[in-house]
Amino acid sequence: TDTAVAAATDFTSLDDLVAAYSNLTAATNADLTDFAVTSAVDVVAMTAANDTVNGTDATIDANDVIVDNSSTDSDTLNLSGSAFATAIDTTGSTIRGIETINVVFDSLTQSTFTAAGVGSPTTINVSQGRAGGSDDIIVATAPDGSTITVGAGVNNLTVNAMANAADLTVNGEAATGAMTADLATTGVLNLTANSAANIDVSTATGNATVAAAAATVIDVETTSGDISITNGADANIDADSTAADD
Repeated sequence: TDTAVAAATDFTSLDDLVAAYSNLTAATNADLTDFAVTSAVDVVAMTAANDTVNGTDATIDANDVIVDNSSTDSDTLNLSGSAFATAIDTTGSTIRGIETINVVFDSLTQSTFTAAGVGSPTTINVSQGRAGGSDDIIVATAPDGSTITVGAGVNNLTVNAMANAADLTVNGEAATGAMTADLATTGVLNLTANSAANIDVSTATGNATVAAAAATVIDVETTSGDISITNGADANIDADSTAADD
């Protein structure tokens, strides 16, 4: 009853209590703002529900904070490039606990998503939204444990991991061009790109696994890790490792 709620809580009625609980558990749907316009840093209030945050190359700013503490939800950060913009950069921001990051460019030339502000494993989906736009995308400083997936309009992908990244997975999906991935640690690099023509991957001392059924050129390098390659019949393969198994 209202009386019981008022006696036991700071709320004056049961309806007020239910409304407060609903607000607390409702999923966030937030749009980032441009610091250059608002002079305000975005600190997004994340919840235990499946939150969605939307931004652009102009509104993902240094010092923005997008941090979710729940490990049982499925949060999404959507980042869209402005017309002809070739860079979406998270450097200086703090992004943690976001399960999926969708990056969509609207560009005519090679474009780069810099994930330096992303500090936890996530799935990064990259795509090109402009008809006739550039199919060449770079993902720089991908965080440890992440999966990079090629989306619509992308045929050539280059992935460079953070210096401390231990593991990296790259999914080439239907991309038909070149897949390049570099991991500068002892971690495991897994790349699947069964439509790609050219594969060039390296890991400092970790293992590398490549599946590239259509590739005609496959170059895999690791100082001391194991190499596993699944390929078509006509691939030119260069696999270098002191502990290679290919």
